[in-house]
Amino acid sequence: MPQPKKRVPRSEKHDVDLVKSLQQMQDEFDKEISNEIDKLSKSITEVIDQKTEILYNILIEKLPEQLLHMSYKDFLEQGPPTLFPTDNHNDTIMMVQSIRNKVKNGEASPKTTTKYQALKKLFK
Repeated sequence: MPQPKKRVPRSEKHDVDLVKSLQQMQDEFDKEISNEIDKLSKSITEVIDQKTEILYNILIEKLPEQLLHMSYKDFLEQGPPTLFPTDNHNDTIMMVQSIRNKVKNGEASPKTTTKYQALKKLFK
């Protein structure tokens, strides 16, 4: 017959000390983890900045100097004519309105109509 287990008296003070020490350990680990997260996020942004600078330099390396200092409007005027004649090349709203008018008047191609419907879904 197995012997009955001995009951070990538990002290409430011991339980409270254990809870406090565990909470203290958890707080310390939380601080360490947040410090590591901060270090990693700083290093990630530094790496992104460095790689972006490298990529930017690679992209503009072979561009003519006058192109880099040209305004966006002048750049567009030098290129091939656009499908949508507008006086202000930076006005996206006018281009969307032009597409809408073509679709509403039945002058748009099926491809343009499909693209307009996709734009319409995006704006909703």
